[in-house]
Amino acid sequence: MATTITVTPLFGLSPDSLESTVSSSTGTNKTRMTEFKLRLRAYAAACSVPFLASDMSLLCYGAAYYLCLEAAEALHQDNIDAEIVDLRTLKPLDMDTVSESIQKTHRAVIVHEACVTGGFGAELAARIQDELFDVVNAVRAVMYR
Repeated sequence: MATTITVTPLFGLSPDSLESTVSSSTGTNKTRMTEFKLRLRAYAAACSVPFLASDMSLLCYGAAYYLCLEAAEALHQDNIDAEIVDLRTLKPLDMDTVSESIQKTHRAVIVHEACVTGGFGAELAARIQDELFDVVNAVRAVMYR
């Protein structure tokens, strides 16, 4: 007999709260749920890099992604190639992808919508300076409202 797994929309749910959204009548449900959680965490933890470039890295998350798309198009008209790194999640942060991008471009622009002091952009800039000090030529955080 086949097991049916029904999952409700995931917006706003954490992977740990997904067990209540699954309905099944067999003992293999826990195995499938664990597998689903691992896949969800792996997807969420990985950054998305839709455009590869060599001049600068635009690091963003959330709605700032669309601003970075517009900025990359405008920069491309001025012969500047910008690589967009969509962080997708802030915790866990995929610092490996951020590091790869900055090692390639040597420049980072952090685009975010948050407070200036104590915001995520400041934390990301601090981590970049701490971990990639010898590689990076410039780091700039841009906040928009």
